Amino acid sequence: MKRELIIYQIIIMIFAISCRKSEESTIDKYSLKANDIIFQTIEETECSCIGNIPTENMVEISDAENPKYDIKTILKKQLSVKSDSELDSLINLSRNFKLNIQKLNKYKIKIISENDLLKFGDTSVTKYERFIKKCPKGIIFIKKPIFDKNYEKAVFDYSSGFSCVKILPSPIYKLENGKWKQIKK
Repeated sequence: MKRELIIYQIIIMIFAISCRKSEESTIDKYSLKANDIIFQTIEETECSCIGNIPTENMVEISDAENPKYDIKTILKKQLSVKSDSELDSLINLSRNFKLNIQKLNKYKIKIISENDLLKFGDTSVTKYERFIKKCPKGIIFIKKPIFDKNYEKAVFDYSSGFSCVKILPSPIYKLENGKWKQIKK
């Protein structure tokens, strides 16, 4: 009886450890793929600065900016997702996203905080010149991407500079030969 209890406890521990590793690898895979598409975009836009990436996901941001816009229905269509719960699980992968700071440093890309942006908002020449010196090639603002379950398609929203121009719905990307390509609409 005692021996059976020990064996049972060992099986439970192995199961618990394997579940945790599986969950961690899914989160790690999200960060890896998200960093891939983010850095590819930074390279293509040649920006020298990146705005702080919001902790909120794309749906939360969209709901706060425009509650009447039904982003979930559009995302389900773009990612070929059938249910809200499936979409929610894909969105939730972004919660533990880790931006690759070492790669930012390697490419000499500076992170611009909200406080920095407020300082740049003054139209005086000295503050504008400071911004140009700090970000001579511009700034990119990024929202965390949402991937399909196979990480072959992504909805990825970003903008450059201080533009108010917004493309709705957000562009869709497809992974082809290790590169993210925007799907033309």
